[in-house]
Amino acid sequence: MKLTHIAQVLTLALLVVTTYLAMQARNESVKSRAADEQRAVQMTQQLQAIAAQSASIVTLPPAIPTPALAAIPTPAPALVHVAPRPSSTALAGTVALPEPKPVPATAGSPASPLREPKPAAPQASSSAPVPALADVSLTPLQRRVKNSPSLGKVKEFQPDQGFVVLSAGSKQGLKPGLTLDLRRDASVVGRIIVSSVEDTESVADVNFKSVPAGVTILPGDEIIGVVLAQ
Repeated sequence: MKLTHIAQVLTLALLVVTTYLAMQARNESVKSRAADEQRAVQMTQQLQAIAAQSASIVTLPPAIPTPALAAIPTPAPALVHVAPRPSSTALAGTVALPEPKPVPATAGSPASPLREPKPAAPQASSSAPVPALADVSLTPLQRRVKNSPSLGKVKEFQPDQGFVVLSAGSKQGLKPGLTLDLRRDASVVGRIIVSSVEDTESVADVNFKSVPAGVTILPGDEIIGVVLAQ
């Protein structure tokens, strides 16, 4: 009997403790939910306040209506009354003037008393091509240099190593050992000897003895055949 009573007391105590804990948990849940709702209400109020401040800042004053311009009536043109010209019979005591005699037309002049202006002679157009004058200042050798066909141009010059890179190769007829001249305008600025050839590019050694004093080979100098053998 004692064990039974003890078990019943323990069971009752367990029920009481369980009920108390459940009620505590429920109260905590209610408090937490109330706190969450209060925080949500506060955040909503803050957002509404921020939105109201933004609306007050962005809101522009209403535009001032522009008054409509009144239509200005256009005045009607005034009618000018022209008095009738009196006839010759209405003027008594006036002297009639003789009518002017027509001027006879002379030979070579028009029948009208006012001469028409003579048409101006056509002027030559300023855009007419002007025949080119032959450059008589060039010597026959300079003309020969200037009229020689170009085989290519100098792409690069290395004075320290004494060679030039040309923009012409085997497709333009260049081959190793070929001697060529370098032209600038109507003058020869040097002589080169091709050392290596590719399809569209080649390398040539510079004969510095053929370069005039004070002259430097520059990129862009043209390649021509030998004009005057040394």
